[in-house]
Amino acid sequence: MLEICEAYGCIWDIQFNPQKSQLLTIGGNSPVHCNLTVSNKAIQSCANVKYLGIDVCNAKDFSTDISKQKGKFFSRLNSILSVTGSGRHEMSSVKLINSHCLLTLLYGCEVWCIKPTENYKLNVIWNNVYRTR
Repeated sequence: MLEICEAYGCIWDIQFNPQKSQLLTIGGNSPVHCNLTVSNKAIQSCANVKYLGIDVCNAKDFSTDISKQKGKFFSRLNSILSVTGSGRHEMSSVKLINSHCLLTLLYGCEVWCIKPTENYKLNVIWNNVYRTR
């Protein structure tokens, strides 16, 4: 396995860091004696991993917590609206909201596993921004 990882890394110019790598078994039982190594250093086993707002657990559970994205979105929105005010700078506010707030709200969305109710809440948040303008 070590030779395959190193060969893959050479082909794609990737260096694997065993201190930052983790071994996660999704579904079923974790192998008791699984010794995966990279550069002659063992990769540690873990029970769950959080990446781009998704909690991946070894019990086949994929959940997404988007509360941080919502908080950052409203923080940026309030900052923009406090500077631009309402009325006079409407187009500049819209451009700033689209370029700064939307990106914050949708960070990591390509890997989200959210329920339809959460999707609805995101749509409500986004639509309310334009209704209040």
